[in-house]
Amino acid sequence: GGDIVFEEGDPGDVLYLVTSGSVEVVRDDKRLALLGESECFGDMAMLDQEVRSATIRVVNAVKLLAIAREDFLDLLDLYPGLAKSVISVLIGRLRGGGANG
Repeated sequence: GGDIVFEEGDPGDVLYLVTSGSVEVVRDDKRLALLGESECFGDMAMLDQEVRSATIRVVNAVKLLAIAREDFLDLLDLYPGLAKSVISVLIGRLRGGGANG
């Protein structure tokens, strides 16, 4: 554990989906969230083309699926329902729901 997936301030054009294991979301050395199987991260930086807003650190043997921005936008065109679920996740985060609901 302890490997860094990306650091706060890195450019962000890839979305990650956790397929197994877990990662922690860290900012200023504080854990903001723990993300496990079927949760995603990196979506906000990818969508607004800004830098990463937090550091992602591996907690235990994690497998990640990386989705490039272009591929993600293609997916949204193919599956409009996916856009709705992504938007609802983002709204939850913006309202301060975090990964724990």
